[in-house]
Amino acid sequence: MLDKFYEKLASVHGKKKWRKLIKFFRKNFGEKDPGDLNFNYNSKPSRITIVQKIIDLKNFQSYLEIGTFNDELFSKIKCKKKIGV
Repeated sequence: MLDKFYEKLASVHGKKKWRKLIKFFRKNFGEKDPGDLNFNYNSKPSRITIVQKIIDLKNFQSYLEIGTFNDELFSKIKCKKKIGV
């Protein structure tokens, strides 16, 4: 993905110094695909579980969530009073 970006940048600008800079970045900071890092988060608790446990442990009666655009968390939390912004 980045290779195509670098190629496009080099072709758009077409200057020798841009190509040298791109080569430098590729050589020294060659970015890897995050999928190649083999991270495994399946054994870790989800965000929903963590938030709900905190609410339960602290016996909170209300919950405020800022940023509920995709409703990934808000509707799944169980609390007496919930406000989503």
